[in-house]
Amino acid sequence: MSASRAYFWFRILVVALTLFALLGHYYLPKKTWLVVPNDANQVGLGSDSESGGLSRAQFVSEDKYSSLCKYRISSLEYSYCGVTFSLGSGIDDGRDFSSFYSLRVHLNYRGPAKRMRMFMRNYNPVFSNTEDQNTSKFLSLLLRTQDLDEPIDILLSGFTVADWWLANLNLPRELSGPNFDNVTVLGFDYLDEGDHFLDVERIEFVGNWIDTEKLLLGIIFCWVLLILVESFIRLYVLHKKNKYSNQLLHELAGNYSRLEIEKQAVEDRSKRDALTGLYNRFGLMTEVSKLFSNSEQKINTSLILIDVDHFKRINDTRGHDIGDAVLSALGNILLQSVRQGDYLARWGGEEFVLVCKETSYENALRTAEKLRDRVARQAFALGDGRLVVNISLGVATVKEDDSFETALKRADEALYLAKASGRNCVMSELDIAR
Repeated sequence: MSASRAYFWFRILVVALTLFALLGHYYLPKKTWLVVPNDANQVGLGSDSESGGLSRAQFVSEDKYSSLCKYRISSLEYSYCGVTFSLGSGIDDGRDFSSFYSLRVHLNYRGPAKRMRMFMRNYNPVFSNTEDQNTSKFLSLLLRTQDLDEPIDILLSGFTVADWWLANLNLPRELSGPNFDNVTVLGFDYLDEGDHFLDVERIEFVGNWIDTEKLLLGIIFCWVLLILVESFIRLYVLHKKNKYSNQLLHELAGNYSRLEIEKQAVEDRSKRDALTGLYNRFGLMTEVSKLFSNSEQKINTSLILIDVDHFKRINDTRGHDIGDAVLSALGNILLQSVRQGDYLARWGGEEFVLVCKETSYENALRTAEKLRDRVARQAFALGDGRLVVNISLGVATVKEDDSFETALKRADEALYLAKASGRNCVMSELDIAR
């Protein structure tokens, strides 16, 4: 078998292995870890009765997964009634769920509550201690009881750190986000007074056996390695055979051109937001740095900072897939509404930035109002219904001694004022001083 034919079949094999890895990652059974039913996990009931409160919790049968909470709000600082599942052997010994992405939950609830809270505790020795369980990070989200008639999947990204916990520990920002690397406790409690019956049929964590990003990086690395190895083999063979030297130079030139095209394509993709197709933060800063290097151009520039009103409510009530669809549709509307020479970017989350070149303060206000009005009149067709979305906007005009960051800060302050003024409106840097 010739070397070229061997290379061909080797590539076919690698392609097949790549497809198998990708399809296996997405379609083979997921990694799971069972919380309930699991005899290894202790079930506990808790209430404020231990501190003199009025709430009471009890098991309603020999089944340790069925409980009754008689929740009564008292004069205590915190009233509490709920059920917990210990996932480790102690307050500092939990499970690492950082490679999992969701929880599959099947509950049966009877009672007056429209919502109940699901929470977890994550122990971190940097700020947690075994003498006080309240130092373990408190992560929670709210479940609608009407959704609990059948099993539901809950993304771990939906859990947030409780404000009261952050206020008590006063941690730096880099330590205040959600973590799931040492979860010691999972539980449920209630926000409404009444008698709450809860049957926990099944709770399990769901994740991928291999992290998606690591898998893709591994595949890319293998392909790059394959290309490099094959290139070196070809160079060695061609070095031994002088008659193929011209062919070698031609192939190298062709490969170099393709790599340059691919490099440019990768660079272009790196500047774009995957969800909306607009500039991302890196892409916008690349363009803005050119604009702000010219002092005459920048002083005729205005910035408009745009934020979706009550976006968290959309995610919480309609789901993150609907939230992503809203951002994608909104980005398209904004892009169709701005001039070709302006820069529109998704700055992060539900925030967008519009950089208007050669635009006065008055024209920037008119542009912002036009965008607000068009979005307000646009009903988004999402899933099985339509959704009206509003935006708030902050406007600032670049001054002679401004950097992009200082001008954006004024636009952000104007946006904050717009939200404080009732949302769905436009505010400018001049409104701040009034």
